[in-house]
Amino acid sequence: MAILGDGVSARHAGAIIASIGLNTWLGNSIDDYEATAVKFASQLDTLVNLRRELPSLVASSVAGNSVLYTRAVEKAYQNMWRDYCASVAN
Repeated sequence: MAILGDGVSARHAGAIIASIGLNTWLGNSIDDYEATAVKFASQLDTLVNLRRELPSLVASSVAGNSVLYTRAVEKAYQNMWRDYCASVAN
């Protein structure tokens, strides 16, 4: 779980959680965080399954797989370069 904030660590936590598909575990405030904690605290089967599946979710995501991460960064650089070149050409 993470609260999306302006700090680097909050943004990193949010990016990692989102990259493994757990967007419902992200909140924009303390109230969101508490509501999520209360919601999942009553869903023990969900937590057990998540604990079992989490290593494979991380390993198959950009956050946990260096090859996928490198490809994503390379694609981002290519897009930035393409956008820059298009803006200069105009």
